[in-house]
Amino acid sequence: MIKQLAVLWIFATLLSMTAFANPNKSQDQRTISLEFRDPRRSFEANTAMWQTLNQSIAHGLDQIGTSTCLEKSVWSRAVLFSAGLWTNTMLRFYSHELAHEYVYRNNHVHVHNALDFRHWKSSYIPGFYYPGWKQSQLDPNVLNDKELISATVTGLNQDEQNARAAWGISLDRESISFYDAQSFLLSKFRDVEYIAKSGSDEAPFAPGQQIHELQYDIYAKTPHLFDDVNLYRLALLNDGVNISTKQLMNRALFADVLSWHTWESVWSLLSYLLAGPHSAKPFAFKVGDNVHILPPLFSHYMTLSGSFFNSSCRIGLNDFQVQLDIGSIIGFTKIEAFQRYRIGAKALNIKITSAWLTQPYIFTNGRSGLHLDGVSVGLDNIISISHQLAFLARAEYNQNDLLENVVKCEQNGFQAVFGMRAIF
Repeated sequence: MIKQLAVLWIFATLLSMTAFANPNKSQDQRTISLEFRDPRRSFEANTAMWQTLNQSIAHGLDQIGTSTCLEKSVWSRAVLFSAGLWTNTMLRFYSHELAHEYVYRNNHVHVHNALDFRHWKSSYIPGFYYPGWKQSQLDPNVLNDKELISATVTGLNQDEQNARAAWGISLDRESISFYDAQSFLLSKFRDVEYIAKSGSDEAPFAPGQQIHELQYDIYAKTPHLFDDVNLYRLALLNDGVNISTKQLMNRALFADVLSWHTWESVWSLLSYLLAGPHSAKPFAFKVGDNVHILPPLFSHYMTLSGSFFNSSCRIGLNDFQVQLDIGSIIGFTKIEAFQRYRIGAKALNIKITSAWLTQPYIFTNGRSGLHLDGVSVGLDNIISISHQLAFLARAEYNQNDLLENVVKCEQNGFQAVFGMRAIF
């Protein structure tokens, strides 16, 4: 599978090679980051791989559009727009499918997967075909109930994580290109699309089974319900929690529609197709001459305990920026906010030396007031090797953190992560 992803990487690199012939303005630069760990075992590594391929292709399309003057014609823009849709839907599909393997692999289960060049599929947008995905049969008996439900929804949670990364990319570049807008919207609305296609409130099995037996019965007797959303809904029902697809849809739409970046991205797409400008600038509230506040991004993650809603907001004071996160589990039977919550901040790009930037962060978790029961604390370091290349090092400690340990399935404890970043 890694070898086949390398084929995509080579394709993306060839597409963007023309970039190095011409220096770029700051907002036209692209940044890629790779982690030195297996993307089949980590949310963050998966996102880094998706972002690397995504941004390489985006840069190639940037250069093709500007250097060949294709953007002057609405029909030429439509061709570039379609090319962006094809690559975005393809990369989103692979990232989603890969995410389902985390929990299995972290439990030492061997999983074989590969791109299937013999069977091309079009799962999201009619007419856009790409190689399918082959995966060995996974035995749910190797996981406990909690792990199995996590493995069911990791694909959709990975899509939400990728949307958050796409949002960050646009803010860092201070522009929203049509390709980045496509990346964000296709990932952000993946849960809405999935729930709409599932469209079932069937409950053909009595509650109280083992989750493993439930999945076997669904696969054997009602295969039309064997998808991420219905498996999640029926697993909750089996545990005594009755939630409908309409309720799931309302929760997903709440986060998507309330995010201002959703509407900025839609505007960027319409503007590009109709008028031709390549990018829009993210909106910011200005307070005086020195403070600017960007509207928050709302994210919706599915967990065993309920929906984890998280809001992320960036605030700038002159050259200093901080990202504030406030999140809460919203249960299914007792719908109350902040019965279990996560709150914290991350300082961005603090300059230590001319070659060293650091980004400290801390997020605390609690229940019903100030009863703290979890934390995520760490330090991201960016050490420049050259103008375009940097070494990445992150040291972090996570303990019962809603995002890191519950959503991303990271192990409790300390970990160090290394990687590389390139700007082109």
